[in-house]
Amino acid sequence: MNQHSRNPQRLAKARTTFRNFFRSGKRTLISTGVWKNITDADMDSALLDRIINPEKIAQKLTSTCGPAAYWYSLAYYRPEVYAKAVIELYDQGKTTLGNLVLQPSQITLNALTISNRNASGSPRPTIKPSAIDPVDWIALGSLKNATSKNYDDVDDELSAITMPNEVAIWLTKTGWSVHNQVTSTASSQPLIQLKAASLGNWSGRAVCLFIKAKSAGNVKRSLWWGADHWVILTSPIEVRASSKDPWVRINSLSSSGVDISNYQVQFWIYTWGRYIQVGANNMHNPTISISKVSDFLDYFYGYLSCSPPR
Repeated sequence: MNQHSRNPQRLAKARTTFRNFFRSGKRTLISTGVWKNITDADMDSALLDRIINPEKIAQKLTSTCGPAAYWYSLAYYRPEVYAKAVIELYDQGKTTLGNLVLQPSQITLNALTISNRNASGSPRPTIKPSAIDPVDWIALGSLKNATSKNYDDVDDELSAITMPNEVAIWLTKTGWSVHNQVTSTASSQPLIQLKAASLGNWSGRAVCLFIKAKSAGNVKRSLWWGADHWVILTSPIEVRASSKDPWVRINSLSSSGVDISNYQVQFWIYTWGRYIQVGANNMHNPTISISKVSDFLDYFYGYLSCSPPR
C-alpha cells in the first residue's frame, strides 16, 4: 500500500487520455508498426490497469528495477503524464519528459519480451517465459535506453543495472525536485539516514531506497555483493521495543543515545509489481527475514527523496 493520497483530477485526466487513444472507436486492436512485436491488444487493458494501480508496473525477469521505480513514481503522482508518455512511445516511438527525450533504438523497438532464460537464469528453457509485460518494456526499456544506449535486450542484466546518479539524472531532467541523495554502491548506511528516508516519506515526498534485493525477498543470486536493487518506500518506517509496545515512526524518535538496533521494524515498499511489507509483521513473503532495525541496516545502502513535477 501507499499511504500518500492520489490526485483524483490528475487520475481522471489520465483515464481520459487513455480512452481518447484506445477507446475512440477508430482503433482495431492491431499493431501500429512502431513496436514490431507489440500490439494494441497487449497495451489496452494493461495500460489502464497501471494507470489505476501503478504498483502493477513490473520489471519481472529483467534487471530494470531503477526504471520501474521511476515509472511507478510518475504513474502514482502524475498519472496523466505517465499515460501520455507511454501512449506516445507506443504510437510514435518517441516522447519527451521535461528535458529528457525518450527515443528507443530500433533494436529496442524490435525486441521480444520473452526471455531466453528461465526464472533461475539457466539458458534456453523449453518454454520461454515472459521476461516483462509489453506495456512495461515500452516504458522501462525506453527510459533505460535513453541514458544507457547499450541496453536493448530483456536478457541483458549487466547493462540494465542503474546507478544512483542515473536515477538522479532521470529525475532532474524530467522536472522532479531532488531534495536528498545519500547513496553508496558498496557501503551500507547508518541509522540516521534510515530516519531521514522515513521522514522524507512522512513529508509527502517520493523516496527511492537503494538496497540489497535479498532484504525484499529475492532469493536469486546477485551479480554484485553491494547494493543491487531500487524500491520505493510507500509508508513511514515504524519501530517498537517489543510486541507489547505501540509502533512509532522511526523519524519521530529523538537521538537520545537509546540503542534501537534490536527494535522490531515494519514498513511498506513497492517492488516487483506489488506492494510488500517488510518487517516483524510480514505475512506476504516468507523469504523476507527482516524483523529488527539492525537486520535491515545491513541491506540499506541509502536513499533518494524527491517531489514530482508541478
